[in-house]
Amino acid sequence: MASHLLQPCTFHEVLSATKFLGKGVCPRKDRIRVGFYLHYWDFLGPILTKETNLIFSMGTMPAEWTEGIIYMIPKLDAWCDEVSKWRPITLLNDVYKIVAKIVTIRLRSLFPFIIHDRESSFSQDRSIFDNIFLFKEMVALAQQNKQQLAIFLLDFEKAYDKVD
Repeated sequence: MASHLLQPCTFHEVLSATKFLGKGVCPRKDRIRVGFYLHYWDFLGPILTKETNLIFSMGTMPAEWTEGIIYMIPKLDAWCDEVSKWRPITLLNDVYKIVAKIVTIRLRSLFPFIIHDRESSFSQDRSIFDNIFLFKEMVALAQQNKQQLAIFLLDFEKAYDKVD
């Protein structure tokens, strides 16, 4: 699995990852948008592919490529003075996002081996609502067989808005 993740990137992989980002994505600090890379792809594509492969072979990238700009976006349509009504978004470097997309695509092929069948979150073609149906089935089965059932409930409200 590790060798699959770390194999050299192909020109097509880098192009696909770049196209996935979309032309209108917010620019990073240098204000260059993805559309710039795509417009000059004949020249920039081989350079991006070479740099991406350098990142994969070295296992690191220049620090400035990992920097991001954090903006606060209101959760509501109106302005609010409460910090809890805002959410942070980080604008990352395009090369960083391209590498992350390549890793994501490669990881996706490994999901069946690393994500349990019962896991319903964060997997394409699975629904978090599957847990509700599973819960109802477990309760019904326990009642039918007159078995005791212990239920552990986690409250994920605002789980993605918290920063530790």
